[in-house]
Amino acid sequence: MNNKKTTITFSSYQFILGNSTFKLEDFSDIKEHEDIQMKMGEELISVEKATKKYYNDNRFILFSFDFYIKWPYSEKVISGINGTIEEKNNPRSCNEMELKDKFFVLLDINKQRIYLSNRQKESYFSDFLKTNNIKDFIIRPIILEIDFVENINSISEVSFTVASENVSRQDNSLVKKISEDLIYNFGASEATLSLRYKKTKLVDRIKDSVKDLVKNKKFYKNLTIIGRGVGEFEKVFNLEGVMERISINTSLLPDTKDINEEDMVMTLILRILRND
Repeated sequence: MNNKKTTITFSSYQFILGNSTFKLEDFSDIKEHEDIQMKMGEELISVEKATKKYYNDNRFILFSFDFYIKWPYSEKVISGINGTIEEKNNPRSCNEMELKDKFFVLLDINKQRIYLSNRQKESYFSDFLKTNNIKDFIIRPIILEIDFVENINSISEVSFTVASENVSRQDNSLVKKISEDLIYNFGASEATLSLRYKKTKLVDRIKDSVKDLVKNKKFYKNLTIIGRGVGEFEKVFNLEGVMERISINTSLLPDTKDINEEDMVMTLILRILRND
């Protein structure tokens, strides 16, 4: 039996199409299977395989992207079986490609949200939609910065960095104290403070401190605040904005240790439905 698991964290955003809610039909023209080729001159160097699937009576649409790439290529590979190490020729030819990365996007028609397995690839998904003639849309955080503190009732992490170059241009008491007690006394260029909590409720004293961090975010080089509201989703505040995210444990395929896609999507959907 395969008991191997891996954790995937999905970030949740609003998806606004035009001036109205998006519908299943808006994505009907996107092919269920599509190969996107990348060439260098006449040479094919990578292929991106895009797949579209429907779940739960078409409430959810899953887009999965597999990224295959030709390089780098090694003429030799190492085989390790029963503790024996053996070098041998690579069974893959230099003209074949290997899977290097995966990316998943789940759309929820009912909640008008999308869930990205890698938030750094938001622009990639936007470009994918535009090439499929879906252009008048906005992807934006669920929660506005101004409402962040009011949307959490417990806190799990606070971390921030103060840089020496910001010290002379501020009058924030916390930054000033850190700069004087840590940066100056230790001769450092910056100081990072990380706080961890164990299911700590957001009492007024902590809430006031968090509000002060959010209000004065311009004084920090890095700032992350992680809390939780009602339901399954974490709320994350950082200098890029506010997001909701949900982490799931999903199984791996026995031989390849690749993500078991069906297990992953059904686990994610069940967590979303528990939040309905």
